[in-house]
Amino acid sequence: MTPINYFTTLDKSNQTPKYLEYLNNIDRVFWTKNFPWSKYQDVCLQPALHFPYEPPPFTESELKKILRESKMLFIRWFDKFADTPTDWWWVVAQAALPIEKLSRKTRKTLRRGMRSCQIKQVSADWLKENGYQCYQSAFQRYKNPPQVATKARFQKNITRQDQSGCFEFWAITIKETLIAYAECLIIGKNAFIVDVKYHPAYLKYSPGYVLTYTLLNHYLTQRQFELLTNGTRSIAHSTEMQLFLEKFNFQKLYCRLNIIYAPIAKMAVQIIYPLRFFVRLSYKLFPFKFFHLINVLLIQESIKRSYKHFAPPVAPIINLETKLNIRLARSEDAPKIAHLHQQEITRGFLSQLGLNFLTKLYQTLIEFPQSFVVVAEVGGQLAGFVSGCDNLRKFYRFFYRRFNIGLVLSLLPKMLNPATLKKMLDIIRPPHYQAGENIPAELLTMAVTRGYQGQGVAQKILEYFTQEMQKRKIFIFKVIVGENLPRAIGFYEKTGFKYLAKISVHKDQWSRIYFYELPIESTRI
Repeated sequence: MTPINYFTTLDKSNQTPKYLEYLNNIDRVFWTKNFPWSKYQDVCLQPALHFPYEPPPFTESELKKILRESKMLFIRWFDKFADTPTDWWWVVAQAALPIEKLSRKTRKTLRRGMRSCQIKQVSADWLKENGYQCYQSAFQRYKNPPQVATKARFQKNITRQDQSGCFEFWAITIKETLIAYAECLIIGKNAFIVDVKYHPAYLKYSPGYVLTYTLLNHYLTQRQFELLTNGTRSIAHSTEMQLFLEKFNFQKLYCRLNIIYAPIAKMAVQIIYPLRFFVRLSYKLFPFKFFHLINVLLIQESIKRSYKHFAPPVAPIINLETKLNIRLARSEDAPKIAHLHQQEITRGFLSQLGLNFLTKLYQTLIEFPQSFVVVAEVGGQLAGFVSGCDNLRKFYRFFYRRFNIGLVLSLLPKMLNPATLKKMLDIIRPPHYQAGENIPAELLTMAVTRGYQGQGVAQKILEYFTQEMQKRKIFIFKVIVGENLPRAIGFYEKTGFKYLAKISVHKDQWSRIYFYELPIESTRI
């Protein structure tokens, strides 16, 4: 997964001048030398050509100059693309999966949607005539919806897009009723899904599956485009869209987020940032748009600060026999393990509880006598880890007693959500599973750094993990894997785990229990 080349792909494209003219008709385009910038959400400036690429060089003084001219609060851009996980990323697909390569659940949902929905490319005039009700209804799903445009403004925006010659429009209908539409920006051999709107009354027909599968095949397979993107990480809205896109082979293209503030914005961020805990709490208690905006800006600032020591080397193919060092983790490894957990185990609930919680969790797993963590290093850098324990119930009792007050205080903002609180109780006080209850030992978590995936690291740390289990006189242990993680399921089945049962750890979220048996004879001295 690599970024596109700005100079050969975007700067030379016939569509680029047309698109910049379109942006300039909406609002002024600003320039540093020959590089264009445009306004975003009337708050900031960002690159006008919004695709993943290394930008050409520019100076801080040039950026501050156009920031003053634009009267925006800050300017942001993205660079240093790498395989190393970071806190900011683009969501990108460069190849479409055939339907038989999708997970069984995704295939089933997609085929059901294709039986009900009809999808077609439509003209701007068609969308202007039929699209407004779907557009208006889509905002019912938003917790903090932006201002809804009038029908006249909606139609004017589509007219401008059409006149630029850079946009294509897609519609999904059921019996001539529009239930979803998409606007795609085309620059050269690259497509950007600028906007998608779903009518909430028709989500049961799975229009998102039909739309995503169709766009991937149309642009990447039929027209041989280089890239289809849904944009960057979203911190303003929690739609879970990017997790959904991973089902169709969209991947994270990691990069660095850079920000330069206007003087007044810089002063405000410096004052408010130490109070971010109270801002999050205020937003939970009083979900007003003002608190939402401040919270988003502080999250963005936190991401920016995470790159102070960021160095993005792309991991080389490694010689496992000579370069990979595998050992039991030490207490000082806990922050690095927690960071890797949050970066790679994105669908797990634990990642939502924050780095502070994860660091305490792994510190306890390392220090508790009946649990352990195995880490793999390459040149002193963490390449992967796996954690486990003799008895999960005993571990959580110890963990809760150790961090009783501190744990509650650190999780207080999240505990205000009843659904989140219920999941927390499931984690701290796991339910009594009928299946697998006679196998107390458990492999808890496993992750490999993105740059080292596919090179045998997971198999090596699993081998070390099983040897450690044998040393502890444990000859059978289990692992619980989410039903929506086909790659993890495939890995465990391939490495000798046997299926036991299906359970629901959290309501309506199914998982599989696998178990692994070790030969007792191998422990004889």
